[in-house]
Amino acid sequence: MPLLSLFFRTIVGLLTLFFVTCVVVYSLPQPLVGINIILLVSVIYFVYQKDTRIFWFSGLFHFFLELYSINFFGLLLTSSSIALLVFFWLYKQVLTNTSWYAISILLFLVVGVYKFFYGLLFYLQKIFFSYKQSFLFYEYVWLGIQEMFCTAVVGGLVYIILEYVLLPKKKQKKIFRL
Repeated sequence: MPLLSLFFRTIVGLLTLFFVTCVVVYSLPQPLVGINIILLVSVIYFVYQKDTRIFWFSGLFHFFLELYSINFFGLLLTSSSIALLVFFWLYKQVLTNTSWYAISILLFLVVGVYKFFYGLLFYLQKIFFSYKQSFLFYEYVWLGIQEMFCTAVVGGLVYIILEYVLLPKKKQKKIFRL
């Protein structure tokens, strides 16, 4: 019975995350459309719950996105896996506190690693497989910086709302603690 419950919660979570991603992509204005919802949810959930199953959930979600992608199989999945591994290492070894600005910095770096490896794999795909689709380098960099910045800002705001308003662990005195 617990396995069946986990299965249904996973399916409902995947569908909810998919619809939230679609709402963000189709309803927000241009700079905010670049928010990476999947990495944002993965990082915030892990930092708040310390549950490593979110990495499997994120991998499963990226696998399903990969099925409907027009690129070769593996670009999204590999990029997100590397980005989440870098996040886990950064969280455990470098940025160990759980303040809103540490979460924002983590999200900025994780989305940067994701965009770097996605661009690198896309470029290698174009070289080795004569892939016809391409993008302009400066446009990709500019949109990547926008995505990094927007995801980091929204991640910091979501963490503040979760930590201090919706799910407070204890009585907090200051939001901007150093």
